[in-house]
Amino acid sequence: MKKIARGTFTPLAILASIALISPVQSDASPTGLSNFTHCLKESRKALGKTSAQEISRICREQFPKKRPKDQDLSPDVLNKLDADGGPAYGTFSGSLFNGNTDYTITQVTLHLTPIQPEIPLITNEYTIDMNAAPLTKAALSVALTSDRTREFSWRLINARGYKAR
Repeated sequence: MKKIARGTFTPLAILASIALISPVQSDASPTGLSNFTHCLKESRKALGKTSAQEISRICREQFPKKRPKDQDLSPDVLNKLDADGGPAYGTFSGSLFNGNTDYTITQVTLHLTPIQPEIPLITNEYTIDMNAAPLTKAALSVALTSDRTREFSWRLINARGYKAR
């Protein structure tokens, strides 16, 4: 059994303490707290010696920030995306580096065009959901609606996401 040093709290112990002193509400979290602000207020009362930063971290875990609404992003944001990959065996796969410092990418649209001259020019667009935080890399993968022998040129034509806080 692991011993906890005197004077230190684990997040579970802190939440349990908050739950014991908080009134239970039907629409509240399992600890009886209704929102982030209520969690901070009650925790500061109950856990006076615990640092404000630790209390804030624990309350944020219990009440995470709501993600901003996705929107189509500007060409400037799109230009900072570095995608690498290609079609093979009925799929498009690769990676995307989000070179933006202040935007999280939640979706990209690829435009694929056959490059063989004997094939009619039928282009397809594919939307790929993802979660690429600023300055991180994410996977790209989508099944293609074509025969598996075609070669394509491709490019990113749109990105959706939100401004990171």
